Amino acid sequence: MVLCNPCLKESMILPEPNNTTIKGPYPKIGFEIDSINNDFKCVAIWLDGQDCTVEAYTVGSDSWRELNIYQDIIYSLIGTQLNDGICWRGVCYWFVWSYSYDACENILTFNMSDEEVELIALPSFDEPLVPDYLPHLSVWKDSVVMCWRFNGNILHISTMDGTKVVKVPLENCFRVLPFSKNDDILIKVWKDCRVEPQLVSCNLRRGMLRELVYVLELDRNIFAFLGCFYVKSLVSIRRGGEV
Repeated sequence: MVLCNPCLKESMILPEPNNTTIKGPYPKIGFEIDSINNDFKCVAIWLDGQDCTVEAYTVGSDSWRELNIYQDIIYSLIGTQLNDGICWRGVCYWFVWSYSYDACENILTFNMSDEEVELIALPSFDEPLVPDYLPHLSVWKDSVVMCWRFNGNILHISTMDGTKVVKVPLENCFRVLPFSKNDDILIKVWKDCRVEPQLVSCNLRRGMLRELVYVLELDRNIFAFLGCFYVKSLVSIRRGGEV
């Protein structure tokens, strides 16, 4: 794992985690600010069969620490996988997919400040969240939201408690990127799974779409990665504040 500050053009390779028991699947990674201790942290979560390991890395101490997780949470994670993670305002979120039901019933959260791992039950919807409907997490109006499609290609956006739902018809496969301004959100759209995606601006209040750009000249493998937040910072990430 590499930590980067594009503003200062700095990068730093993180030390390997201490985990030695789970070597199969790649860990789910979250990176956010610990606002209480004013330091950046990285969390790594491994799930494999009957085992779950969680480690946290603190930039200031340059070390990984294994965290103790409540047994009831570990038991609830057995037979699941974590998908579509996003970090926002000191908390990381992942959908918890059940292999048995092939659906999602919970969201796993990790708080960077108190390092608590919690399970949040999803609100009741008319239909269950299943992989075929491409559910994912994003950010809208300064809050984490759930995005998915029902009944064809109709975009649904709901807050974590399920109280606010926005519906916008879209003709293609889509993914809501974690960038928004007022009622406008940024969406990555595929008219055909075999061609490059397109960026579209969508005004949720008026239901209007505006095409931005086709990514024809960029490497489609690069553009296939999810968007992430970037806040400019002049704080050096190098150990010991080296310049």
